[in-house]
Amino acid sequence: MDTTDSRTFAARLADLLENERHAMADFLVALAEFDGRRGWIELGYSSLYAFLTDRLELSRAAAFFRFKAAELIQRYPEIVEPLRDGRVCITTMASLARVLTPENRAAVLPRFFHLSKQEAKAIAAELLPVANPPRRTVITTVRVASVATVPETTSQTVFLGELNRPEQGSSAGTPTPPDPVVASELAPAMSVEPLTATVRRVHLTVSAAFLEKLEAARLALSHSMPGASEEDVLTAGLDHLLARDAKQKGLVEKPRPAPSSAPHAGPAAAGAAPR
Repeated sequence: MDTTDSRTFAARLADLLENERHAMADFLVALAEFDGRRGWIELGYSSLYAFLTDRLELSRAAAFFRFKAAELIQRYPEIVEPLRDGRVCITTMASLARVLTPENRAAVLPRFFHLSKQEAKAIAAELLPVANPPRRTVITTVRVASVATVPETTSQTVFLGELNRPEQGSSAGTPTPPDPVVASELAPAMSVEPLTATVRRVHLTVSAAFLEKLEAARLALSHSMPGASEEDVLTAGLDHLLARDAKQKGLVEKPRPAPSSAPHAGPAAAGAAPR
């Protein structure tokens, strides 16, 4: 494919992306109107979310994001244009719904422009932090079957932070579906949930050997840091690793200067007798 063909293809992709955004915005506007008329009741569904999953056969995650978008559009029609031109992504709707109010709409909505889902969660946690997030560790054993032909294996799942999020009610008068957990056969090793502007909840899947090393490190710190938490132990380890890395880079990038030798005495100075 030469340069001309690539440019033509890129222009076509840009047009298709624009059409996709417009089509999604049109769908969400129609969905908001359908919800406002309670059309799902006449069709025998218990909620708009049930209509999306059962009638339109959307996944739970896809239905959830569209449910939140339709709910927001009914209250804040100005969201439509940012959705249409791509400034707001549908996957940020749940976070935006947590913090957007009639009073702050002008200031808050632009803060969600061009954000990823995780970035939007961080902004929402900054604007509406979890009150007094508990700092605790919960360790559970989970069964993981990675491949059908491989026997199940056991791993340890560690939760650092709070266990349950406060439930978010729906202002549209219908129950808000649970924030879905998008599962896969091989779950990611770590997930992070913003709780406040500075506090995060970490869900980390580790091996039993990791837990043994963590406990051994805690014991090693018992004299200098009595009662150290998991965060204290891991922070100390990371600080040590980063300090060692910085020292190694410093030795390579800024080698120590060679010790200076005594000034070389010239012929006149060499022949001069001390006074």
